[in-house]
Amino acid sequence: MLYEVEGKVNSALEACVKLSLASGEEIEVVIDTGFNGDLALPQELVQDLSLPFITQTECTLAGDITHKADVAAAHIEWLGEIHEVRVIVMPAGFLLGTQLLEGTRLTIDYDERTVLIEKKSPL
Repeated sequence: MLYEVEGKVNSALEACVKLSLASGEEIEVVIDTGFNGDLALPQELVQDLSLPFITQTECTLAGDITHKADVAAAHIEWLGEIHEVRVIVMPAGFLLGTQLLEGTRLTIDYDERTVLIEKKSPL
């Protein structure tokens, strides 16, 4: 069986997909292949969803800037399964990192403005 997530390339040329949170909220996130975590979400949304904080981590941002960030836990529906993910709490931004892309095929078609993430289910 093949699971797929379809998305789009937005006007800023960012590859985006929608994610469903266990709370029922649907959010649009930007795929960031330079971010090796699960998700990064704005502090306001994390607070609104009452996501539990689990730890702090040190993040290295663009320009080698080091930033200490809170980490929360969330449950999402992703490629046919429910996953518990670590959410880096940031002042702004909705990012999907490479941890959620592992084991998938990511196709970004800038000409057609489409995004496709595919994963084959284990036999």
